[in-house]
Parts: sequence; C-alpha cells; structure tokens
Amino acid sequence: MGALIVSGTFSILSISKESSPEVIIPIGVVSTVLRGGSAEDVEKLVTNKLEQEIANVENIDKVTSTSREGVSVITAQFIASADIDKSIQALKDAVDKAKRDLPTDADAPYVAKVNFSDQPVLVVSVSQDLSPAGLTQLGDDLERELKKIKGVSSVDVAGTRKRQVQVVISKDKLASYGLSINQVVGAIQSANASAPIGSITMADVDYPIKFDGSIDEANQVPDITLQAPNGTLVFLRDIAFVSDGLEAPKTYSRISADGKPSQNSLTLSIRKKSGGDVSKITEAVNLKLEELKKTILVGADVVVSIDAGEQVKNDLYELSKTGMETVILVMIVLFLTIGWRESVVAGLSIPLSFVIAFIGLLYSGNTINFLSLFSLILAIGILVDSGIVVAEAIHTRVKIYGDVERAAEESIKEYSRPLIAGTMTTVAAFVPLFFLSGIVGQFVKSIPFTLVFVLIASIFVALGMVPILATVISKKVNKNSL
Repeated sequence: MGALIVSGTFSILSISKESSPEVIIPIGVVSTVLRGGSAEDVEKLVTNKLEQEIANVENIDKVTSTSREGVSVITAQFIASADIDKSIQALKDAVDKAKRDLPTDADAPYVAKVNFSDQPVLVVSVSQDLSPAGLTQLGDDLERELKKIKGVSSVDVAGTRKRQVQVVISKDKLASYGLSINQVVGAIQSANASAPIGSITMADVDYPIKFDGSIDEANQVPDITLQAPNGTLVFLRDIAFVSDGLEAPKTYSRISADGKPSQNSLTLSIRKKSGGDVSKITEAVNLKLEELKKTILVGADVVVSIDAGEQVKNDLYELSKTGMETVILVMIVLFLTIGWRESVVAGLSIPLSFVIAFIGLLYSGNTINFLSLFSLILAIGILVDSGIVVAEAIHTRVKIYGDVERAAEESIKEYSRPLIAGTMTTVAAFVPLFFLSGIVGQFVKSIPFTLVFVLIASIFVALGMVPILATVISKKVNKNSL
C-alpha cells in the first residue's frame, strides 16, 4: 500500500498540467506568391496546378483555396486520425511535384503546419532606454537566451526593427549608363549576397529582392559591379545610395509600468513544445528573466501581460479546492448516516483511489486539465459506493463474529464479486467514449481515461485497502467494534 501511495504521489507531481487538452487538428496551408499576377492568373497558373497534386495526397479530407492578386493560399485538411507530421511531409512532396508546372517568376510554395494549440504561454514586454538598434540587439539576445530553456519551442519578438541594407537608385544615373532596374536586381542576386537587404528603391517604388550567398558585410554591397552596354564596369555605388540601417517598422510595442508614461518596448511571445508542462515552462522562463535583470536587463521595465502557467495554477487550485469540498461533504453525509468510523474509512478511499488513478493517467500520456479534474469530481460520488459497502459490511459482521479481522475477511468473500461486477458495469458505460473519432474525440479523451482509472482504482481500494484501514482503526478505538 505504501509503495502505491508513493508512486501515485510521484505521478501527481510529474504529470503535465495544462488548462485544456492539447488537440492536434491536421491542417496544412500552402502559400505561393506570384508578383504582379491578377487573381484570375493566380488561380489558373498556380492554384489549379497545385490543387491537382494535393488532391491525390493520402488522408486528405477537404481542400479549399483562395486566389487573389499576387497570392495563392490552399488549405488542406486531413482526417482527424491522420499523423500530422507524415501528412505534412506528403503535402510537401505533392507540392514539390507541382513546382515544375508553376510559372518561373513565382516564388517557391511555402507549406506550413497549422497548430491551433500553439499559442503563446507567456507574453512579456521589455522597455529600456536604448536606441532602435540597441532594442533590436536586446530582442535578439533575449530570444537566444530564452530558447535555451527546456520546453520552449519558439520565441517571437515584436516591436523591433531588423538590420537592413537599403539601396536607393538614382534614376538619372541609371539612365546615363544605359542600365535598367532589372540589371541591378540581377547583379545583386548574382553576387550571392547574404547581407540583409530589404528592397531596392527607385522613384519612390520599392522592388523587393531575395537571395542567399556569400557577401556577409554591408560595406561590400556598394562594390557590386554591373556591366554597361558599352562594356564599362559600373559599381553599384556609382548609381545608387547604399545605407546600412534598419527596416521600416512592421510591429509596434509600447508599455506603461508603475504609472509611468508609455514608452517603446519589445514584446516576447514564448511558446512551449507539444506535451510540455505549461506551469513548469513559464516558471523557468520567469526565473531566467529574473537572472537576466542582473545583466542585460539592468534598469529595464519588465511587464508580464500573459502568463498561462499562472492561469493554469489558479484554475487547478480552484478545481482542487472544489474537489476537497466535495470530499468533506461526502464524509459529513457518511458521518450522519453510518457513523464516524465508517465515514473516515469510506472517506479515505476517495484520495487513495485518486492517488492510484494518477499512476495510470501519467503512464497513459494524459495530462491534468479542467476536463480530467472535472472527471475526478464527477467520479467521487461513484467511487465512494464500494468503500461504503465494504465498511458497512465489516461493521455489521463485527457484531456477529466479534472479531474485526474475520469480519473483514467474510465481507470481502461475500461482496467482492458483486462490487467488481457493479464497478465494471459502470466502467463499460464509459468505454465507448474511447472510440469517439475526430476533433471531439481528441478533446474529451481524458474523460474516459480518468473515470476508468479511478473506478478500477476504487474497487482495488475497497477490497484491498478499506479492510486494512477498518481493522487498524477498530483496534485502536475499540477492539470489538467498528
């Protein structure tokens, strides 16, 4: 009995905790950019070509698409039982097959996995007296430090501006050399630059450009060469102004701490890995932020706006308190009906059943969430029945035999089969919930797991532990009565 209690306590401390069950909806999104293409062209040249291949992917349930000017978005929803990782890989393979039929000026299709449970578990805003470039560097440093924490999957930084090289071309100088904007774009792309160039601008028109390569320093970009029609080599600096600065703001973040006026800040959105314990992860992140206040966050205002771990702790505390109140009410009812000793023995069967049930919940991969806690509260009125029957049976037989040990033995012999049959009948009523399919099945699966484990634990406690407790209590209080 002691080993079971220790194992159960370990399971309670080890099991992951979250506010709601983690439901994985197998959906993939394919996005493709065709710059300058009309909605009709995008549908004809991109969307239809991709849909033909995607429709043949195994386990596809539904495919929907949207074609608008310059962009094609295709959403592929798989059947609920599909393996999301394998399905997304199959989707990528199908998209790769369709690439050869796409226009050459279309960007490579981007395939993304949609995870509705991938929401930030912690949102932190940081404000410090820094320049925009300094704030960006601080964001990069914080992102790097927080990603090292076990259980953190990603850290998104908002409110900062990335370093970027901008190329502003002089239209007159370009014309004087007989060059075109496309030649400038081609020269930079062929230079294999990896410096963070954002756009090429001429006459207030931005020309987005993307490339990968070997130019790592911004001061190398002005030295890129082009060949004029007459064969003359022209440096990029001869026809354009190259600046090493920051990109235009894409996101804004401001905070007001301790009644101070609002000021610019950066915002960190921390996400956890699938299956991680949200309370442990957020606690680890908060501890890391406290450590960083002694180094890179000295003098910074740090404001936590969302802490899912703290919310889960509060929710679990409220539900646990409700569960304890329910146990106390049950014991009061038992005290008023069958006596204080029997109420103590039967009442102890409730936490013992819970402790043993958590062993099963841990090793079956379940978590503690509002559904599993609700199921535990629901199970209290059911699981206590077996303990009451055994406790009262022992009480009655003590009067007949005058010996509590024999009374316990006779009670087990007489009531074990009916109690097992009754409990298994109740278990059977919840078993069909295991076979619910789809998203609903994933969401409610913790209910049958919890109830089945608790009910099986209750019959074990009633027939194995209640007689021991009854015997011990009876010998201490009154050798001949329960």
